[in-house]
Amino acid sequence: MAAKEHYVGDTFSMTRRCAQGRNTLRTDPEQDEAIRYIYAYNAKKYGIITHKLLIMSNHEHFVGTDTTGNRSQFIASVNGQIARYLKWKQKIDDFIWDHLGVSDITLLDQASVEKQLVYVGLNPVEAGMVQHFHHYDGVFVHEAHWGKTQILKRPPGVLSTVGPDEIEFCPEAPPRHMRLEECPDKEARRLVRKIIKLGKKVHKRKRRERRAQGNKNMKTWTGMAFVRSIPHDSKHIDIAPLPAGRRRNVRFMAQCEKVREWAKARTKEFKRKYADALALKRDNLPAVFPAGTVKYRLMGFDVEPQTERHKFREVDQNVELAA
Repeated sequence: MAAKEHYVGDTFSMTRRCAQGRNTLRTDPEQDEAIRYIYAYNAKKYGIITHKLLIMSNHEHFVGTDTTGNRSQFIASVNGQIARYLKWKQKIDDFIWDHLGVSDITLLDQASVEKQLVYVGLNPVEAGMVQHFHHYDGVFVHEAHWGKTQILKRPPGVLSTVGPDEIEFCPEAPPRHMRLEECPDKEARRLVRKIIKLGKKVHKRKRRERRAQGNKNMKTWTGMAFVRSIPHDSKHIDIAPLPAGRRRNVRFMAQCEKVREWAKARTKEFKRKYADALALKRDNLPAVFPAGTVKYRLMGFDVEPQTERHKFREVDQNVELAA
């Protein structure tokens, strides 16, 4: 298994699916409150800023920024606590999450952040649940919630020994997110507009496709009432089909070619330094692991400090959409 490479300040996207495509996460008022609380508790504990959170019937999406370098612990803790809660609530004696693991992707430039926010927001529309993403009433944190503090109460059966009775939850805009009129570069403004326009086009196309599938005896939109009626242990291929075959292990996403090449070079240097440090450790010699190391940092080994050279500083300047 490849070593994880996580840096303080990374904006990332996390996705995970339920085992066998089961609708274990199907929206339910009490369950939704528990999942919101679990995310809020762990985001505060591990220093994660929430930008977008969407819980579909058989998978989850999260976009956030890691301010402490502890996103591996955040992801493991969130998924572990959700699994334990669902086993307790739904009386499940089986795996909750699928064996393919977590999709954890670092979003390196502004265009990738905007594209991922659009992609996550369009999930309920693409699945045919609602005609507009604002109509989705499951667990959904989006742009309208940025900067607004919510007080979440701890539901029964959730973190009863460690969780506070109430916790503050305040989603925020991504650090690279900005109003178009504030964007300093014309090319960056053009790129962000193009991605937002693309999101609107996809939204309209999905609506047309759903209408085309309909007839007098079939509703073109499943609707939230239908989603709530699905048994937790059922499989419904139209809601969110499972991916075919083994998933590709994508480490980062960048729309700008210059940023992608820089990230590949950074990862290549990280792997070389990591291998050298691991060889020294196996020989019982003093070893210093490269910045971004997760496993051995948590085990107490020395790790290089993160510096400015680990961050790309021309992300929003003169970027071009990848082919």
